Amino acid sequence: MNQQRIYDWIKHPEKLNRESLYELRTLLAKYPYFHTARLLYLKNLYLLHDISFGEELRRSALYINDRKALFYLVEGDRYTLKALEKKLPEVCNSLEYCFSRF
Repeated sequence: MNQQRIYDWIKHPEKLNRESLYELRTLLAKYPYFHTARLLYLKNLYLLHDISFGEELRRSALYINDRKALFYLVEGDRYTLKALEKKLPEVCNSLEYCFSRF
C-alpha cells in the first residue's frame, strides 16, 4: 500500500471496494492506532453494507478520539446543508418580490 492510494481514498471514498477493505484491514493489523486508516476502514464497511460494521464501529470508537469525524464519516451524507440559493424559489429573482416577503 502506498501513500498516494490513501490520499485517493480520502478524496474519493466512493472508490472503496472489497480490495481496499482487505488492504485497510491489513494496515490496521499492523498499525492499530492509525486513525485515518481506521476511519477509511469504517467507511468501507459502511459502503459495502458489511455485517461486521456495527461491531467494528463500537471497537473503533475506543481508538478514534474525534467523535465528530466519526459521525460525519458515517452519517455525514444525511446531514449536509443545502446552499441558500438552491432553496430560494425562482420567483425570487426580482428584488421587489423578495423584499415584499419580509
